[in-house]
Amino acid sequence: MYCPYCGKELPCGFENFLCCTFCGKSLPDWSSRQIENSNRDVASAAIAGVSGLSSSSSAGFLEPKKEDLPQLLQTFKKMREKRNTERNSFFTNKKSRFSMKDNEVNIRVGILIPKNGCLKPFRGKTLKVTVRPSWTAEETLQACLAKHRAHNGHEMEEGGYCLTYDSGKVVEHLPEGNPPAKFTIRGYKEQIQKDWQRLVLYICAREHLEKEEAHVEILTSDEESDLEEWIHTKEVGCRVDAGTPTVSFRVDASSTRTEQSSYETYVEALQDDPDDYPEEVWSTNVETQDTNASPEQEMDLTALVIAWQEQNAKTEDEELIVRRRKLLNSVLSATKREGFSFFKIPKVEFSGEKALDDGGPRRECFRLLMKEISSLDIFEGPPEALVFRHNVTKLEAGSHHKSGQLVAWSILHGGPGFPMLHPLLFEKMVGREPKREDIPKYIGLLLPEEKDKLNKIYCSDKTEFDAVVAAEMDWICDQGIFKFSFEEKETMIFQLLLNIVYYKSKTEADEFLGGLNSIGQLGVLMHKYPSSLQRLFVHSTSAVTRMWFKDNMSYVHSDNSAVKDVEEDTVLLWERFLQDCESGRSQVTLHKVLGFITGAEEIPPGGFEKKLEVGFFIPSERCRFPWASTCGLYLHLPTGDDLGDLLVTAIQEGMGFSIS
Repeated sequence: MYCPYCGKELPCGFENFLCCTFCGKSLPDWSSRQIENSNRDVASAAIAGVSGLSSSSSAGFLEPKKEDLPQLLQTFKKMREKRNTERNSFFTNKKSRFSMKDNEVNIRVGILIPKNGCLKPFRGKTLKVTVRPSWTAEETLQACLAKHRAHNGHEMEEGGYCLTYDSGKVVEHLPEGNPPAKFTIRGYKEQIQKDWQRLVLYICAREHLEKEEAHVEILTSDEESDLEEWIHTKEVGCRVDAGTPTVSFRVDASSTRTEQSSYETYVEALQDDPDDYPEEVWSTNVETQDTNASPEQEMDLTALVIAWQEQNAKTEDEELIVRRRKLLNSVLSATKREGFSFFKIPKVEFSGEKALDDGGPRRECFRLLMKEISSLDIFEGPPEALVFRHNVTKLEAGSHHKSGQLVAWSILHGGPGFPMLHPLLFEKMVGREPKREDIPKYIGLLLPEEKDKLNKIYCSDKTEFDAVVAAEMDWICDQGIFKFSFEEKETMIFQLLLNIVYYKSKTEADEFLGGLNSIGQLGVLMHKYPSSLQRLFVHSTSAVTRMWFKDNMSYVHSDNSAVKDVEEDTVLLWERFLQDCESGRSQVTLHKVLGFITGAEEIPPGGFEKKLEVGFFIPSERCRFPWASTCGLYLHLPTGDDLGDLLVTAIQEGMGFSIS
């Protein structure tokens, strides 16, 4: 026997002990325990006698005989079945309880339109539609049409529409099964194993569907789009700030599969024959340019970026879960996951925040990502004129290549560029010869220490030159300059500039350029159109002004004349608030206002999909602050005289996404 407290084995005669000889704690009354065991044996024998079972008592317990075991086993099984039946009557299977209910759920429905000889999803027109799991294709189609006609009626054509899968197949039956069952929302969800809000269907005009079936294949989300399609001359949709000229590239699909380097392949793709294209392709709004006049072509930035995006971006989605406070690390880890593709459209989800990405979270993610990249130790210099820092450790780790890849990824999917590079660095990266008359501007964008040394040499006259050079002799020699002549002072200054900005970190710049080329050969496009794409990489005057807001905003007023009058007073306060932001009298800037509405603090290179919309509401205890839908580009303003203070508070303190 063992002590119930310390676990030590008790010596012989423990029945007479009052306390444990090891721990000293009181032991139970062993004599009463033996009486209880004997009573239990008598009761067991009585039960066995009533049941007709024989038993034999040995060592204080009742042992059934071998011939009684089958009957005991049947009795045990009946008892267990009865117990389970009673227990199950108190519980309900949670899964079946919820799955059988026909509660309303939300799915996503887009529009298929003909483009470049095939059907493609209309970007930016995917809406959230409320349906029931038991609905068939006909019921789902009616709900989708009602939703899209209410919001995208101006984009929809007259005539009948069909409900289709993302492959373009008309929805009648479920994709799997032999024979396939009739389509229901619940059945489709069970087959593809996705959440309700991740289900995606499309509507397509019946006439387009019939034409596509008769002539060409419908484009699926799995088709490759990296330089294997034509981008034909067309007007640039309804993008805000979108110019009319576009660019057209023709690429031989087989050439991208040869052993040529990607650089040579893309250069050949850009060797345009003037006889193959009409003059309007290379024309601006007013005049036509001669494609043979200069190796550099001047193109509208928005048109060029949109054409490049449509040429390279796939229509398939890529779910991306990131953490706001550790954005860069979480993005890098997400890009290493199996099956990830930079060419798929990222659907960004910030961990801990409830929101579906229809554009807003993606724009904010790329905006924050570019800020984190600019703060990496692979760069040095002022925030608006960064140059690469020579860092062998980071170079071996591939940090420069990955940074260029992330920048191109941002531009590909509607995010900002990286307008933070030194202008002289950009000129050398694209192969252009910098202008000597810009030397003072280039010097002014350096770090204070380097700027002071160069200014002393540049501003010195003939009598001061030798003394200045002698004082900075060690530094000048470290830059690789060994010829000191006043007659060649400008050349020496220019060589010092080139070494500081470009030559000492040329390998890093080449790696960054290689990262750009890994996403749609963006680096090669920079070489061909440096003036057009310079705004993506070099800081320039911002296009976000009060007049831009006024030109690219529409107001949604109430039909009630009394309420509309109050809303017009709110418009007056809103435009005065924008005026204060532009003049610096407000605590927030116009860039912060744009970021609050859209998630992007600068106008994306490809422009916004539509104009910003402003609605109004009467403030209450539940909701009194302005709020925005970054996906739909909607801003909701409360009526009242304290609009300016509420806007400042909402913009400064509002962070994160939620589902309204």
